[in-house]
Amino acid sequence: MKSRVAAQILPSCRAGVLQVKVCFKRLRRHLQGQLLDLDPRAVASLMRCFAKLGCIDYTLREQGLWGDLLHVSTNFMHDFTPQQLAMVTYAVAQGEPWTGAKPTRHWWSSLFAASRDSMQGFTPQGFANMVWAMGKLQRRPGSDWAAELYATTETQLEAFTPQGLANLGSGLANMNALGGLPRPNTAWVDKFLEAAEKQLEGFSSQGVANLLWSLAKLGYCPSRHSLGRLVAASQLLLPQASSTDLALLLYSFALLQVQPPEGWWAAYWHASGAKLESASAQALANSFWALGRLGKVPPTRWLLAYLPALQQQLPHCSPQAVSNVFWAAGKLRLHQLPPGWLDALLDKFQQQPNTAT
Repeated sequence: MKSRVAAQILPSCRAGVLQVKVCFKRLRRHLQGQLLDLDPRAVASLMRCFAKLGCIDYTLREQGLWGDLLHVSTNFMHDFTPQQLAMVTYAVAQGEPWTGAKPTRHWWSSLFAASRDSMQGFTPQGFANMVWAMGKLQRRPGSDWAAELYATTETQLEAFTPQGLANLGSGLANMNALGGLPRPNTAWVDKFLEAAEKQLEGFSSQGVANLLWSLAKLGYCPSRHSLGRLVAASQLLLPQASSTDLALLLYSFALLQVQPPEGWWAAYWHASGAKLESASAQALANSFWALGRLGKVPPTRWLLAYLPALQQQLPHCSPQAVSNVFWAAGKLRLHQLPPGWLDALLDKFQQQPNTAT
């Protein structure tokens, strides 16, 4: 049954992509020499579409058109509506992995100024998209911009969706970690967490993981009551969480120095053990570091699944990641690990001794 459905879907998907390619080529030809005649709404919409279409197929990634759109959009910053400012910022973040042309410093400074001046007009979704995108791109909008953002959003936090709150927190934490944004005050974070707690049932596993990570990175430890609710919410989501989400949840608890109850651990060992083989090198290293920080020795069955998974990912491990695994193994006193596994880990560690810490 599944194969028959797949056989029906795949041709339609290919036909859909082909139609998109044809339409895009026609649009590109039509726009030749006419970008300067477009209004702000058209430019913002084109940037949004371009970022989405470029993810479909490499032949749609017309770098010249993207560069022209960035150039034209610079002059429209103070003409864009708040929603359009959020749209172009989000589009730049979506296209960042593959676009050749990048926004200039002038583009970003114009965006910061325009968005700061129009903060009152942003919707909760617009705030979430813009802040997430700036965090993903490691931007530094500065303290004046942050002060305006915090003052404007503090009374709107309960209007954010669960995903919006997770994206808002993630973006703020990313920018703060890079020194690009001061932390929000305790009163703001209290309201942020209160808004999240009222909607915990609507959070995905990724959303809860991002929420906990952002609180940890912003240096905020919730109350015992709030932590209990967050731990309970995350436990319900463990079976459906991806290997990345599972690693981030554990890593966040370690940063917060929160020891989940045994019921949570039982659910975690079961959920994560089945997904270790598909976990990335960073996720595996972060998980083990978190176990070391929390002083939680994993069950033998989990460890026997973890060791070959990490050994397979060793070529992709950074020196810092390998160092973290060594530190955790020592912290947990796991001295009886297989010699071959330890040798492989040590060889990887010694390949770049000047960068390992």
